[in-house]
Amino acid sequence: MADCLGRHRSTISRELRRNRASHGYDAPRAQRQYDQRREWCRPAQKQTRRMLWRYVIGKLMEGGPPEAIAVRLPLEFPDDATMRISHEAIYRTLYLDKRWHHLIKYLPRARSKRRKRGQGKTSRGPGIPNRVGIEQRPAIVEERSRSGDREGGTIVGAGQQGYLVTLVARTSRLLACRNVDTKHADLVAQTVIHALEEMPISWVKTITFDNGSEFAGHETMAG
Repeated sequence: MADCLGRHRSTISRELRRNRASHGYDAPRAQRQYDQRREWCRPAQKQTRRMLWRYVIGKLMEGGPPEAIAVRLPLEFPDDATMRISHEAIYRTLYLDKRWHHLIKYLPRARSKRRKRGQGKTSRGPGIPNRVGIEQRPAIVEERSRSGDREGGTIVGAGQQGYLVTLVARTSRLLACRNVDTKHADLVAQTVIHALEEMPISWVKTITFDNGSEFAGHETMAG
């Protein structure tokens, strides 16, 4: 197939995996998603969406970290797809666009230059034992067509004073969060377990965590 289309085989594999449905590859859905992604990729389109950036700037000036801002947007504007931005996009804009440099001082950990990815990771310990990669996640999770699939993460408070462990439903965007004093893996694991115990069992099918070492206890949570 790759030879016929003149593409690398990994490109074909990613396309099939990204747009897989229960009945196989969904070409109409794939085209709709492609058109939407192209629409969002127009130069500086996110920066020119005034309502979105008014919200982001306001929350930054109140001391909110980009991670928390990105999580809150779908909850406060559930029916407005234009009110979406990732925390990574916020960081990139602040550090790469000189027009936004004056907002860096409002970040919980403000630096004149952003640390490159990979720096400082040697102090994080041995990593996550028996880590299960996202490529092994069931394809149906990507479709957001069922309830029970969640994403987990942590939010750091200003001055690293306190943390939030978050669980966000991929379909409804319902947020569950708990305060923790440290990001120690054992404490985070127990906090997630207690949060899940308050939910009906049908509400939890999968949880996708980020690669932070605080989630090294993922096997304890799964048990």
